[in-house]
Amino acid sequence: MGREQTQDTAQNDTFRMRTKKAWDAFLQGEAELRALMEVKDRAAVEERLMDQCFRMLHLAFEQIAFELGHNGEKYELILSPEGDKVRLFALVYFGMHAPDAVLEHWDIRVGRQPAVAFGLHFGGWEFTADDVQVWTDVQEDGRVTLTLYCERLLTLLKEEEDQAYWLLGLLLDQILGEVAAMARVAGFEVTDTRRAEQGVPLSRLPAALERQGVTLPLDPMEFLESSYTAYQTEPQENPDAGCRADVFAGSTNCVRLVQEYRNGRSGSAEALQRDGIAAGALFYPIEGFTGKERGRKILEFRDALEAAILREAGEDVIRFTGGASGLRFAYLDLLAWDLPAALAAAKRILE
Repeated sequence: MGREQTQDTAQNDTFRMRTKKAWDAFLQGEAELRALMEVKDRAAVEERLMDQCFRMLHLAFEQIAFELGHNGEKYELILSPEGDKVRLFALVYFGMHAPDAVLEHWDIRVGRQPAVAFGLHFGGWEFTADDVQVWTDVQEDGRVTLTLYCERLLTLLKEEEDQAYWLLGLLLDQILGEVAAMARVAGFEVTDTRRAEQGVPLSRLPAALERQGVTLPLDPMEFLESSYTAYQTEPQENPDAGCRADVFAGSTNCVRLVQEYRNGRSGSAEALQRDGIAAGALFYPIEGFTGKERGRKILEFRDALEAAILREAGEDVIRFTGGASGLRFAYLDLLAWDLPAALAAAKRILE
């Protein structure tokens, strides 16, 4: 069972503080959650169960999608990023801070886990992964685009196309695992015509992708650490053009934040801020670097600075997401789980 809810949260706490408050509350209330999950008439207690869990998680997140279950050994709390890589960073941080006392009874998972036998029953529509045919197209970057065909959903596809895409996207997440789908599926199309060449049942897609050399990471931390994207931009030489206008190259594992900033948008940063997370960059002048190996020295210094600040602040306080080189400045992109502590640590190191 799962739920996504939104309410107002306190605006003054850092995410680091919110995370501790939420896990403290979960630890105090988890025994009651387990008792409710053992009630035979689950429908009678479902709303109470989900509301109580939400109130605990809401201490950390303004908006949170989650599921509760049991894997045969432990109870499970599954936190879903719903395809949003920016949100995935916060969920990974939150999951890593689960207290040992909670982990005695609970597995805390980020992203829905693979379930090949999974089927969907929704609004009168019923189908399984074996009812869906898939054709794959592997791209140069190792990701894939998919074409899906499901005869059982042809009427829905014609009448409510968005609903059909949503249902098949949900099923795709369940078959591959949500993190693997985020990492490897560049996009998918739902067609109303079966192709002449034979596809594979969606239930066999993981094995088919493995045979094509497409690995399916299930660990969200592994995904975040291995998903850096390099980029180049046209720098502006005008010193009054604004922050980052001088950037000519960089790399990031959170592309959307960089893109939104360059395009004058701030939706993702504002969503993080509502949870007490600061997205931004530290930047410093580079005119002091000279000589034939100037570029190498700038990059080496940036790497050393990142490592020094991380040692000083700690992973509880800050996470770096990439960096950029400009004509006048170098930049270190970051997510601050505790902005005051992050800035204090950076100030001490930079001085």
